[in-house]
Amino acid sequence: MCLLLAVSCSSVENPITETVFPEITSPRRGFVLQPPEDDTHFGGNWSGGLFDGQTYRNIPADGGSLQFALDAAQTLLLTVRLRAEEATNLNVLLNRQHLKKLQLVPAPPAEFRILLPRRLLKKGANQLAFVPDSIARIRFYRLAIAPSGRTETTAETPPTLAAIQLPCTLEYFLRTGDGRLTLRFSQPIPRIRLTIHNGADAEFDREWQKQDHINLDLTKLPAGIKRLRFRMDGSKMTFGLLESQQTHTRSSGPPDTLVTASPAPGKGSGMNLLVILLDSARADRFSCAGYHRPTTPHIDDLAKRSWRFNNAWAEAAYTLASTATLFSGLAPDQHNAVSNYFGGLNPRIVTLAEKMEMAGYYTAAVSAIPYCGRAFHMEQGFSAFIELFQDTPQPPASDFPARLDQIIDQAAEIKKPFFAYLHMREPHIDYSMPPPFFGAFHRGYADYPNPEFRKKLKEIYFGQGEYAEQGYSLRDLELLNDAYDENLLFADAMVGRMLQSLKDRGLQDSTAVIVLGDHGEGLGEHGEIGHNTVLHPEGLRIPLIFAFPGWSDKGGVASQPVSTSDLTASLSRIFTGTTLPGSEQKGLFRSRPVPTLISRSIFFSGYHNSWSVLEYPYHAILSGNGDSLSCRVINLETDPGGQTPLEHPFHRSYFYQRLVNTIRNRRLGNITPMASSLKQKEIESLKSLGYL
Repeated sequence: MCLLLAVSCSSVENPITETVFPEITSPRRGFVLQPPEDDTHFGGNWSGGLFDGQTYRNIPADGGSLQFALDAAQTLLLTVRLRAEEATNLNVLLNRQHLKKLQLVPAPPAEFRILLPRRLLKKGANQLAFVPDSIARIRFYRLAIAPSGRTETTAETPPTLAAIQLPCTLEYFLRTGDGRLTLRFSQPIPRIRLTIHNGADAEFDREWQKQDHINLDLTKLPAGIKRLRFRMDGSKMTFGLLESQQTHTRSSGPPDTLVTASPAPGKGSGMNLLVILLDSARADRFSCAGYHRPTTPHIDDLAKRSWRFNNAWAEAAYTLASTATLFSGLAPDQHNAVSNYFGGLNPRIVTLAEKMEMAGYYTAAVSAIPYCGRAFHMEQGFSAFIELFQDTPQPPASDFPARLDQIIDQAAEIKKPFFAYLHMREPHIDYSMPPPFFGAFHRGYADYPNPEFRKKLKEIYFGQGEYAEQGYSLRDLELLNDAYDENLLFADAMVGRMLQSLKDRGLQDSTAVIVLGDHGEGLGEHGEIGHNTVLHPEGLRIPLIFAFPGWSDKGGVASQPVSTSDLTASLSRIFTGTTLPGSEQKGLFRSRPVPTLISRSIFFSGYHNSWSVLEYPYHAILSGNGDSLSCRVINLETDPGGQTPLEHPFHRSYFYQRLVNTIRNRRLGNITPMASSLKQKEIESLKSLGYL
């Protein structure tokens, strides 16, 4: 029997070391053309590119701009690689002065080099603008700025994080009071001056001469969010930033973390695995989480013999990216299946189902949602993949118990343990639960089915009809919340029926059961209804209940922040004895959570993503881009409802840098999504759910 231990996250453990990427003020600069990296430099509605295996941005019809900063004015060379799909002229302006007119014709991508004269440049902020003469689709594939002419380089420069031209400034936003910052350069820098600012005053000033490395002890500085600015100058030279690391021991999680003394007896034990996902299920609506209504009585009973992770977060606020993360163990920016309209999971990504199949399991999935379907290549590794939406646009939860029985029978026939994944629609809209669930909480609509009831709820949910202009009342929100709870109650009853089937078949003690959500749901909090773009806790915190017979029987509650990919990593280790690529550092049962957890909004080609950055107990939401980038920060411990945002002069820069650092650190490479193949049945289902 394995033990469950409670440990304190405040104890000193092995330090965490991660690469941190500074903002660089230098003439030598390449710009990333997809968010979020360098997104603050782009002004105007530069949209993310459609997926064609290459990274590009679409220039806005009315033009777009790019901001960059210099430590000293000097002549530069701008290199752009672009493609126009219609003939037009593209005007290039530097600091509002007309610089060049490019004549574009429909053709393969072409590269242009444009001299940026010193007389039009200035120390500090500079702006490039690109304005077409007519409405035309123009794709930018490459955009880089570098000094013109020859520059000094070292003959044998090792691989670098960045190649930088002096003079320059490296700017970091860090939480001081813990750990160290280590920088290493390809050659000695003639002069380096460090200034540390707390947002109001300069706190620290230091200078180095001819140094090829810096090792700064952050524990000797007052704790808080600070700006560290390294001004580097001397002779003209190009050098490599070889290392830029922060080492820290502070924990990002609450103190009541659960860890296990030894791994569960999963591989080779014959233990079945049943994963039940409730679409749009938010954690705080489960009665086992303290909700005032008995919305989940059957799941509550399961939770008594489970570990319940009450601080579990989805890594995307919508189904496609979140489900792809659950299947692969990769964050959305790693698997890149992020667009509801353009692409799904790449077959070269190894999935949990493939691992389970190789470990000897009969693997089967049942889905009520097209975004978890073959059109988006989610069937990888499943011996059976049943798409209920092929028969009806919105298959009800009541279809699932019989399907689970079929999976169990098939596994028994071939004498294999089973891995079953069940993706239920409920509590996702439509709220079409039958009696006695219909009417369990709401009042005013007695008849069932009731077209007026469903029509009113869809109009509230999507802001249609009378709600398109006047908005909704408190009574409208009460009805929406009541219906959501009733739909969750319906889903719970079907989960209860499946758990009873396991018990009746004598499989309760040989089947691990996971219940979770793919994302949450806004129900009027913060003025938001629905999901996709809701990054407040109600849109991202999900239920996660982990029942493993003989291992979790006494139950327990873990408050450490965990994510969807942590679950996948743990399931792979427990049931297959192997690790999924890219999930080596992930898992539910770590004694110390990761410092930063990133979640994203939905991807649209003409829409800039919003991002959630969780650094417990602080939760930041970053929206917009360029100068319009906003940052809203709350303390989840003191303000769980997120009603009182915190104010700090460096919040925006700090959390944006945390976002970019995290994504750069975990990126595996250029994994492109596979093109989706929506057919009529999938389109009908998505239309009924309000997606099309």
